[in-house]
Amino acid sequence: MKEPEIVSEQDLMAFVQMLAEQLAEVQDRLSRLEARMNAAQPEAPSPVMSYGEFLTAARDACRRIDQKGRTFGLIPIPDLRQTLGERLSRSAFDQYVLQLQRDRLVYLMPHDHPSSLREERRRDCVVHPTGGLMYFLRWRESEVEEQEPDEMPKSLHIDD
Repeated sequence: MKEPEIVSEQDLMAFVQMLAEQLAEVQDRLSRLEARMNAAQPEAPSPVMSYGEFLTAARDACRRIDQKGRTFGLIPIPDLRQTLGERLSRSAFDQYVLQLQRDRLVYLMPHDHPSSLREERRRDCVVHPTGGLMYFLRWRESEVEEQEPDEMPKSLHIDD
């Protein structure tokens, strides 16, 4: 009969770490797949607003989100979707956000740790055509009113 192999605590910890990393990778892939599936599901209602109306509403909503949460212009897409509410369908929102990027008006960025997001937050992200799950939106041009050249943008002011 073969003797049982003794495993050191260090080897066991390394194995557990490897499993944790693999689990995080699988969860990340699953969240991207779920987002793709959600994006592929057809929706019946048409948008209630045009792209131009969306552009204006999105800028205003982003300003409010930024002022409320001090996001320094890095707007969580799920917050923008929630702020605009039922004014347009999920697919129209996704298409309009992607159009903002194609029009070079915004940058779209993924979350650093998408597997740490709650399911409803992941679901409210936008799936990029490359398959990436986009969580943040940042406007390319300045979203603050005209300022003196030496003045710090209002979104970067910190109250004492």
